[in-house]
Amino acid sequence: MYSPFFDRKYELEKGKKLLSNGKFDLIIIYGRRRIGKTRYVKKLTKNTKCIYNMGVNSSHNANLKMFQNSCAKTIPSIADLKDDYEILLKALKGSVDTIILDEYPYMIKKDDLLSSLLQYFIDHEYKQTRMNIILLGSSISMMKNLIGQPSPLFGRKSATIKLEPMKFWEIQYFHPDCAFEELLEIYGIADGIPRYLEAIETPMWNWLENELYYQYLLGDEINVILNMEFREPAKYFDILDAIAVGKSTYGEIANFIHMKVSDLSGYMRKLLYADLIYQEYPINDIVRSPKTTHRAILKNGHYYLKDNFMIFWFRFIYSHYTEFTNKTLSIEVIKQGYNQYLGYIFEKAMRQLMLELHKTDYIGRWWGKIDGTQREIDILAFNSDNLEAIIGECKWSEKVGPKSIMKSLIEVEPHIRYQKLKINKNYSYVIFAKSFTRKITEFPNLKGEIRKVICYNMKDLTEIMKKLIER
Repeated sequence: MYSPFFDRKYELEKGKKLLSNGKFDLIIIYGRRRIGKTRYVKKLTKNTKCIYNMGVNSSHNANLKMFQNSCAKTIPSIADLKDDYEILLKALKGSVDTIILDEYPYMIKKDDLLSSLLQYFIDHEYKQTRMNIILLGSSISMMKNLIGQPSPLFGRKSATIKLEPMKFWEIQYFHPDCAFEELLEIYGIADGIPRYLEAIETPMWNWLENELYYQYLLGDEINVILNMEFREPAKYFDILDAIAVGKSTYGEIANFIHMKVSDLSGYMRKLLYADLIYQEYPINDIVRSPKTTHRAILKNGHYYLKDNFMIFWFRFIYSHYTEFTNKTLSIEVIKQGYNQYLGYIFEKAMRQLMLELHKTDYIGRWWGKIDGTQREIDILAFNSDNLEAIIGECKWSEKVGPKSIMKSLIEVEPHIRYQKLKINKNYSYVIFAKSFTRKITEFPNLKGEIRKVICYNMKDLTEIMKKLIER
């Protein structure tokens, strides 16, 4: 299935503004594999005269020849020139609107002469033209290195555009006829990665059963991603596996993979740099406002995998890898643990919806100890410049009793500090669930103050998502 191009309104607006400003620009576009970079840049440069070249994981000479062939498709006379980057780049001066070098890290993997040549041509030839150069890449680490020191292209970029996964509610573009629960099931595998969303067919479970045998999507994807980022991915593979099964602190990860904590830090830094994991802190520790101007207290951070596809693969495929490689992994094995897994996915999706429902500066999770007991809340959202805040809970369950949820959340309210400062914010509450025994609209806190409560069930969430997709 090949879907039309969807959304990316902000990125398209930014890109078109750059390409139409009447001067030379070097634009860096990057994002994880299958995020839609190629589709985006082709949409951006539609109806313009451009060179498009896709780098390949091969030799310097092979990439050079492919580049010459790509140039010749637009300017046939280039086929007669010597296959030399300097000669080709000089011939392109002022001849096209845009030069697009896709998967640029492959083009410079064996020999980075091209970046030095681009530096020279940008500084001495192209700056006087209205041409543009767009460099794309799926290796996050290499693309970040490309625009930093000591890269020859350091200081020459006009803009960097990072393509992020689409939001949960945006997957309706790809599966408009799916009910809310199936959309969440798809999101649990595909995240907001367009190519994965295109690949998954409905009913989702029928598709997954076939996929376990044919392995078009689940077979080599993780290995390809890791090999793009790391020369020796084995240890990174082990760390990602540990995080996927719930090991979220340095100590837990190190114990799981039998590594010293002191040896782990270098690997973790590189995984963070490659955008494969992220570190999360209680959101109230991050805030900086007029009342909390001292340095952020960032301790006890937890680590998580960045996207759902990788989490799903490690939890459900890698944990049964022998059966998977033998094509004997039963769909029932995945079904047994999938509903519990969706609890985490539901929480992630609802935080995204909260940003659409309630415009806030900060949104995330809260955790801490109350009377020696570790407590957590799924959502804490607030603005730094006022006294309003929202506490939320996500329950991927039927017939949830909101009063029992509120009794637990109300106990946490007095213990929330912002940079260790007590700020008397006016709290309201939201509860997300499949369904409720009975919705409530208010609940007293421990002081007897009435707090507003909004209960969202799947019917409510479906209506909200439809409105978001139609706007």
